[in-house]
Amino acid sequence: MTIKDLLVLFARVITGALFTFSGFVKSVDPMGSAIKFEEYFISFGMEWLSFGALTFAVLLSAVELMLGLMLILGVFKRVTAWASMIFMLFFTVLTIFIYFTSPVEDCGCFGDAVVLSNGATLLKNIIFTLILLPYFLKYRFHKSRRCKRTQGIVALVVGVIALAPSIYAVEYLPLIDFLPYKIGVNIQQAMSIPEGEKEDVYDTKLVYKNLASGKEHSFALTDTTWYDTSKWSYVDTKTELIERGYEPTISNFNIFDIDGNDVTERLLAPQKRVAIIVIDDKIVTKGVAKNIQDIDLWCKANSVEMIVFTKFNIDEMRWIVSNIVDYNFTNIYNGDHTLIKSLIRAPFGLVTLDGGTIKEKFNLQSGSCNISFGDL
Repeated sequence: MTIKDLLVLFARVITGALFTFSGFVKSVDPMGSAIKFEEYFISFGMEWLSFGALTFAVLLSAVELMLGLMLILGVFKRVTAWASMIFMLFFTVLTIFIYFTSPVEDCGCFGDAVVLSNGATLLKNIIFTLILLPYFLKYRFHKSRRCKRTQGIVALVVGVIALAPSIYAVEYLPLIDFLPYKIGVNIQQAMSIPEGEKEDVYDTKLVYKNLASGKEHSFALTDTTWYDTSKWSYVDTKTELIERGYEPTISNFNIFDIDGNDVTERLLAPQKRVAIIVIDDKIVTKGVAKNIQDIDLWCKANSVEMIVFTKFNIDEMRWIVSNIVDYNFTNIYNGDHTLIKSLIRAPFGLVTLDGGTIKEKFNLQSGSCNISFGDL
């Protein structure tokens, strides 16, 4: 095997691995990718496309995963050569635009599994486009001698495999949870800074104006020059992050009642068992509402507090649910829309907590839930 052949093989395998990994981590969490699509649509003034965000997310991840697997398997080389190069060039141009305009903080190319800065994403795309070049140049006009029927069957099987994780995630929940709210995570611990870890270091400057010259000057807190109020007049205080310390994996877990009171600490208390019904869609079906009613009755019988957690108006949500199943829900709470989407990847979901530790997750659209808390 010549050096040229080795370069082509390297390009095919490495690019295939990139597409496979990138497609897979997005396919297991299509709702997360849909959120990223919505961010793009809003940034580009194309909000009208948001209705199809989930469909776009499923298709993109499936195409990317399928392309990666076909590259690794070495089928339809001319098709994969062109498709891969078009794919890389398109997203390289897109990331150049994102790098200079920063409409979003993270491009979402690896979902929530790996978060890259816009600069790192651009560098990654440029490098992999160059890596792909030997494979593209060799196979751009390639005429395969392999049986097209066999390759077609392989491509069909790969396509089904590529769609499967997204379909499963939409119907149930993601096969792999890349978000901070995984089963087994204690939310209180995840929000705290472990002993011995560094905290953020800030530098604070006091801005004063010289009364004689009118010029402003910045002073360190230890500088006593500004004490002389006959010469200096206070203008502003500026704080700058000098060194970033340990970042807790969870930073915004807050639940509020109808009066705006934060009830988070009570719900995360030791020995406290809570069933959180997450509602992220106003179109509540009768089946989902019946599930919520059944869960509430089960919780009351087993000394478990059940709450409905939503971003929508509490009175409106109470009216919507109670009118469907003729059942009065009083324990409805509010939270940030980002938290709602991160806690569980389902429009209607159930998350159980035991002493602040996440025990179970269920998609309420998938049917009944077998709540157990692990040991009830």
